[in-house]
This record gives sequence, C-alpha cells and structure tokens, in this order.
Amino acid sequence: MKQTIKKITPAWAIKRLRKYRLRHLVDEINALPIEQMGVDEKSFPWVKLREGRIFYGLPTSNDEQKLFGCIKRDISSIDERCFGVISEIIDRYRAPRSLPGELTRFPSRYAPIRDPLNDYDFSTNVTKKIASKFNLRQGDVVVDIGAFHGFGTMRMADYIGENGKIVAFEANPVSLDLLKRNIVENRLANVIVVPKAASNYTKEASKFYYDGVPTGNSLRGDVLENLGINSIVEIKVDVDTPDNVLSQIGIDKVNHVSITVNGGEPEALEGMANTIKASDNLRITMPGWYYRDGERLDVILERKLVQMGLSNVIKGKLGRVLAWK
Repeated sequence: MKQTIKKITPAWAIKRLRKYRLRHLVDEINALPIEQMGVDEKSFPWVKLREGRIFYGLPTSNDEQKLFGCIKRDISSIDERCFGVISEIIDRYRAPRSLPGELTRFPSRYAPIRDPLNDYDFSTNVTKKIASKFNLRQGDVVVDIGAFHGFGTMRMADYIGENGKIVAFEANPVSLDLLKRNIVENRLANVIVVPKAASNYTKEASKFYYDGVPTGNSLRGDVLENLGINSIVEIKVDVDTPDNVLSQIGIDKVNHVSITVNGGEPEALEGMANTIKASDNLRITMPGWYYRDGERLDVILERKLVQMGLSNVIKGKLGRVLAWK
C-alpha cells in the first residue's frame, strides 16, 4: 500500500512532506551553538561547539546527503560534509540512548523515541520518577559497552565529573579510532577506553561480524542476518569479560551500565555477573528489539536480569529494557 501511494505521489509533494517531518530537526540544528566546523587532513569531519566540546565523526553518508538536500535552505550555514556529525550530536550527545529520561530535562520535539523512556506508556509523573533513578551523579562509575564514537560517553562524562569514571568498550576498528580521538581531543581524563568486545569469554582475535557500516557489527552474526543484512564480513577483535577488565583497573562496583552490542547483550551481562552482584546502587539500559534463538531479545534479557537478582525490570513497546536495584 505504501509503495503504491509513493508511486502515484508527485516528487515535489514527497519532498515537501519530508521537509515538514524534519522541521523539528531543523530547529535543533539552528539552535546548536556551533563555533566552527570543517574536515581534517584524513577527510574526517569535525564540529566544535561554543562550550568547547569538539566532535569527530564519519563523512556524511548517502542517506544523510538526501536528508540534507531536503532541508539545506533552512540550515544554510551548515557544511554538508559535516551534516552527519551534526545529526549525531543531536541524536547521541544531546539525548544519549545511554541516559533514559534525558528529554525530560531537555525537552525536544525531534524524534522523541531517541529517549529510551519514550518507549513506555508511563504517566508524566512516573516517567520523571524513573528518569530520576537514571540521573548520573558526580562520582558515579559507568560502564559503556558499545560506546561507538563516544558522543554519549562525552555527555555522561560531563555529569560524573572528575571524581567519576567511565569504562568505554568499543571493538569496531573505525569507531574505536574515532572514540579515542574524541576522548583525547576533549581531554576527558575520567574515561578509560577498552579496545575490546565485551562478552562472557576471553579470547584474542575472535570472530566479529561487520557489514561495512559502523553501527552494523556484532559478535552474533545470526542477529545481523535476522536484520536482513547480506554483505557480512568477518574481522578479528579481542574479546574479554567486563568483570576481568574492571578487576584489572581496580573497580568492583558500578552505578550505571549501558550495553548496545547488536544482539550480544545477554553474554555481556553474563560477563559482568560478579560486578552486578557486588553493585548495590545499579541502573542498566539495553536495546531488546533484535531477534535471536527464536525469541525477541527483550524477553531473553528480562529473564537473564531476573536470574541475576534485579527485581526491577521493565520492557518497552519496541523492546527497550531498563533495570535497576
């Protein structure tokens, strides 16, 4: 039905509709306090905000170029080459998936589902109550598994302060390079980057499945196949358990855990069972909309979390999983 409507709708009407749907994104981009933007000698775009934070990311993708084409007249000061980084600042820094309830503190009408709490049909009061549980505080210890380019990591680093600590895992080589650069360029001494995948085993040069897009990678190739991804290649990455890594750096308790590893979340949880057991004040957030082993992931994660002693576990409509002690 949608394809039929698309075929009979004039191109100008489709473009106008897209522009209308993107009006809130335009508002957020124009409100972003950008000081400078450009492309470095390695062709990586960067954007610097007036507050001093600088972001390095990937060149604007083909899909992002199409998006830019719809709204470029309304964001005339933006360099198309940096548009992908700017979109990621809004999507991953202004409202990180790792911080449920961020949009209760900084309301936005653009893509509200980027806030995990908007995957639930809670009343305003209940939403604010749960958001307060996930607020980061000065001195918190955070584990960010699947840190990607580090935009969400940087946001969390702002909240925990110099007395806090973030242990950021990233295995994808391209994302890892950008994560390291963002942490170094922003002088974030409270972030420790771990160049490994997190799971329930330890192995050097383990199989890692990758489709050429930085967000499309996993230790579970079957999960990527279930998403309809065909061009999957194998690369080698080191794998370790979060318990091992945390023990080596002298951390036995944590406050906040974000896991986003495209289907390998249950094994990452198993790999930090000791830390979870020892942590009294703990919050966990994970996506659960993938399918594996004949079930949707949120069902597997709920069962796993209850077995690990977390009595407060909630699943969203699309599969977001939140848990806390």
